[in-house]
Amino acid sequence: MGMKTRNYWKNDVFDIYGGEIEGIIELTSLAGRYSEMWNKWGRIWDFMLSLIGYDDAYREIAVEKLALEKGDSVLDLACGSGLNFKFLEEKVGGQGKIIALDYSRIMLEKAREKIKANNWLNITPVEADASSFLLEEEVDAVLCSWAMVSIPDYESATKCAVNGLREGGGFSVLDFQLITGVRGWLFNPVYEFIFWSTHQDITRQPWKIMQKYLANVCKQDINTKMVSCNIAWGTKPTIGVLTNKEHASNLCVLEDVQTRRE
Repeated sequence: MGMKTRNYWKNDVFDIYGGEIEGIIELTSLAGRYSEMWNKWGRIWDFMLSLIGYDDAYREIAVEKLALEKGDSVLDLACGSGLNFKFLEEKVGGQGKIIALDYSRIMLEKAREKIKANNWLNITPVEADASSFLLEEEVDAVLCSWAMVSIPDYESATKCAVNGLREGGGFSVLDFQLITGVRGWLFNPVYEFIFWSTHQDITRQPWKIMQKYLANVCKQDINTKMVSCNIAWGTKPTIGVLTNKEHASNLCVLEDVQTRRE
């Protein structure tokens, strides 16, 4: 299973280094600098995520939403250092296929280390821009963890992934979000500054983008004392893009994960 990439970004991309981009720019400018930033973070990424706690548990829930079967093919979008691999392997088995796409060379090096250490022969690492790739074969599912807040043109990334997804295939996104209530009033300014300083946007609501291109979209919040996250998932419709009327009513919100555990 291969893929092609386009070496430009469209004019609706937001430049995290200086405002709106006009016209088409070369990948080596914005995306190249963005990749360099994540190359630096990649060396300590696993440790950083371990600080939020329950990272594995959240990833496992996101994978469960895909309803994978043995032999399925999955795109791990913005795969980072490969922390989703063990959960995906458990579901698709050795006969399944996993495309691990990321634009950070260092992140993919860390991912390759996990692949080699576990002898996962069915994982193909691909260095590419999440906002401008084209799969040569459709996959059965798409997973994206902790990345929609950081991909500059995250709607284009969503569209590219949906284009490569088979009809009826699942798409699951795990990501951070702002905290609601009194705790949000206290902590959100701090979180927004931290994310802004690392060129991420915690105010994004990727489930709203997903509603444009997917059917049966659901969202479930995950709240801890210090962090708020969400999992959003849906399926690729069998009759093309949804109508605007369907967009407005195509979201179900499930009970908070933390509340159910209590």
